[in-house]
Amino acid sequence: MDLAITGTGYVATVDLKGTKKTLTKFWLGGLGGIAWSPSGDELLFTASEYGTTLSLYGVSRSGRQRLIAHLNGFYSLYDVASDGRLLLRHAVLSVTLAYFPRVDSKETDLYWHDLSGITDISRDGKFLLFSEGGDVIRSGEDWVAYLRGTDGSAAVRLGPGFPQQISPDGKWALVLDSTRAPSQLMLQPTGTGEARQVTHDAIHHHGAAWTPDGKRVVFAGNEPGHAIRYYVQALNGSAPRGITPENVSFDFANPVVISPDGGSVAVAGLDGKITIYPLDGGAPRAVPKLTDGSAPLRLCPDNRSLLVYQAGNLPVKIFRVDLQTGDQVLWKEWAPAYRTGIARVIAARVGADCQGSAYSVVYAPSELWVASGLR
Repeated sequence: MDLAITGTGYVATVDLKGTKKTLTKFWLGGLGGIAWSPSGDELLFTASEYGTTLSLYGVSRSGRQRLIAHLNGFYSLYDVASDGRLLLRHAVLSVTLAYFPRVDSKETDLYWHDLSGITDISRDGKFLLFSEGGDVIRSGEDWVAYLRGTDGSAAVRLGPGFPQQISPDGKWALVLDSTRAPSQLMLQPTGTGEARQVTHDAIHHHGAAWTPDGKRVVFAGNEPGHAIRYYVQALNGSAPRGITPENVSFDFANPVVISPDGGSVAVAGLDGKITIYPLDGGAPRAVPKLTDGSAPLRLCPDNRSLLVYQAGNLPVKIFRVDLQTGDQVLWKEWAPAYRTGIARVIAARVGADCQGSAYSVVYAPSELWVASGLR
């Protein structure tokens, strides 16, 4: 999950001929900044194996790595002066989680730990599926899936993986395991049972959802050397099948939106339009008038309307779009009461009944620091 501050990854160099050399391992917790040392012999960077407490490292051009200092929080390296002083940003991260049972109801705060990012509302509206990061992460994990009752009951840790959606019967959570290369889709039980892998392919998976009958999943992904497209795959072990052309748009923060009858999926294009693609053949159809780059959130039970929003904007405005005419009306508008330190809105979700909804906001109040004596 990119919080507009850091991301997972590794340190690498690329020469003027385009030759890439990877110098470090993959940092699951985060890679917060990078700069050359004054001598040019090392790259200095802040990173974490897991959690949001980062350390300062140096790595030579040959790949020899050393720990310079453990830091006492989330620090991003911005620059290194010729005398060795470091310019660092210290951010205090949190991701909130707010839930609305109905369109006209007041929000309920269901934040749990450090980074509570909403990913789904159960079909009966009784549970929220969300991701947790920060210092609840353990070695070898990237993100963790949690389930919490909308009545405010304690959250339950399901297991590692970035959560996607609760199964129609409520027994499983579809999660993305990004610790694998390429990333794969897994099932985490919401009760008793063992986790199991759904996909076994060379596709790098980005996001997924169940069909309403629970027999198939639809996911966005890309094969090596190819751009992102959407696929459908049955859970009986069959191979995935492409259902859209390449070069469609997908943001991990947005859901995969399947119709209530399970026959189609709403997909955002790079041209700013939203197109409805059938899962089992047939001509796609564009949603008329919609060319503003809105992201689809939910195809409603009336089979005539689509809820969309502009990802990242604050206040969050969700519009109901008529699929036949393209006409839009404002469905709901959200804005946190406390806005100081907000970095961005990272996710919004709407329940299957097009009544309940939820959103998550990143807070990242920060300071600039100058550090000396770290060598």
